[in-house]
Amino acid sequence: MIAAHNLREFVRTAAGWLARQKDLAAYEIYAQSGEQIVARLNYTSDIPSRGVEETKSLDVGGIALRVVLARDPHCIGTAALASDFTLGALREALERARRAALVDPRFKSLPADSRRLAGTAATGGDLMRLRHLAVAGAAWQILRSALERFARAAMALPSAPGLIVGGDVTLTRERMALASSLMPEVRGDETAFFTSTITVLIEALGARAAASAAGRSRQELQRASSHQGAQAVGAALSGANAQRPPTCRYRVLLGPQPLAEILSYMVLPSLTASAFFRADSAYYGKLGELVMDPRIGLDDDPRTGAIRRALTCEGLPTARTELIRSGRLVGLLSNYYDAARLAAGDCGAAPELGAGRARIEPRHGMRLGGNGARRYDVAPRAMASNITLRGKRGVADSRMLRALGDGIHIGRVWYTYPINGQRAGDFTCTVSGDSYLVEKGRVVAPIAPNSLRINANIDQVFTQVREIGARRHPALVWGENGIFYLPAMVVEGLPLASVGEVSG
Repeated sequence: MIAAHNLREFVRTAAGWLARQKDLAAYEIYAQSGEQIVARLNYTSDIPSRGVEETKSLDVGGIALRVVLARDPHCIGTAALASDFTLGALREALERARRAALVDPRFKSLPADSRRLAGTAATGGDLMRLRHLAVAGAAWQILRSALERFARAAMALPSAPGLIVGGDVTLTRERMALASSLMPEVRGDETAFFTSTITVLIEALGARAAASAAGRSRQELQRASSHQGAQAVGAALSGANAQRPPTCRYRVLLGPQPLAEILSYMVLPSLTASAFFRADSAYYGKLGELVMDPRIGLDDDPRTGAIRRALTCEGLPTARTELIRSGRLVGLLSNYYDAARLAAGDCGAAPELGAGRARIEPRHGMRLGGNGARRYDVAPRAMASNITLRGKRGVADSRMLRALGDGIHIGRVWYTYPINGQRAGDFTCTVSGDSYLVEKGRVVAPIAPNSLRINANIDQVFTQVREIGARRHPALVWGENGIFYLPAMVVEGLPLASVGEVSG
């Protein structure tokens, strides 16, 4: 990775050179350097395997330029170049931006902020100094704890149980610096965080389970790796003699991971300013209205959680944004471009927003790739970082099964996606494991993985709430750039369909 002071010095020099270009009305130069280290688990009991694969690393870095041409205040050009932080690369980027310039009637300006902020926000912590061997060591510790837990139960299992352990430990480190003609100083940020996921299959039992963790310190990584494997194996061992419930409407206890999937694929994409402009939001025109149970609050805070970013990739300070307050839609995630379009459209009267009046702030304009890290070659979009669902009058986890009574505890789902378009709010997903049939508040049998599918609408999840847990747990979603902190939630009358069931 390139040192923070080198990134800052480059954008400072670049800004001085851009200021002398007479055909530019405004400019923004962004420089980014990042690294991801991945240790992948790959263990199988019945065939030779490595256990933990050789760690892989991905270095990503480069510059992104945005310019407004003096000939037209709505004419903007963009360009990006990889791995070259020289004046020659800057000249090439400017020529590309000039050639690619287009007139956008809705463009107002590049992100502007006249405040003077502190220098580089050093939020990386001790993970910025962590070596590759430490990441591999965490993966081996996860595998070790999984095998030790499995060994204690092996005597009661078939001679060829077919244990499979997969997953990965990923360390993400990133730095950025930005200079703009509309900001008084060079701005920079850095962060580091880890995520780890593990999936366990016991083929002889037809059982699978998973566990995940996230954090921003070496201590958190060590703590997670010491028990994560054992946790997943223990859950898989409890999956023997699984049942396949019939199609019906059930009272359901949704764990943090299923809620994270539904929020990631269905709710958050509907809570951005750009989705409202496209009329592609399930909450279109409902700003200020009651859209969830009155006990629910939902927010995103890039400054609190495993992923801590003090600045957006547009150089603006991040901050907590309330999306849902007491069940009402009160805010949207936005970058600078979309926030400016809302402001120009008279927020209070804009039909896409509804009757609610709210100032949409550009606190979430991030250049993030599919791996959750900053990327210079991605345009700024409204992206969440640490998403938290809060429930008023929540109950302890130990009482959630009692609140469920008779129903199904769903601990994990996958293949979640919208059906009938994003705006309809309809979705489907498959129950993939860690799920149980519950009677009178007690678990009576596991449910076979991939034997049930949820076919529902987000309103059926978030307006038919019977109980909300008091404790929030971290949850990860594959391919999601943010991390979720969610309680469990009991929902009434959720429609579940038996996979492979033949109707009479």
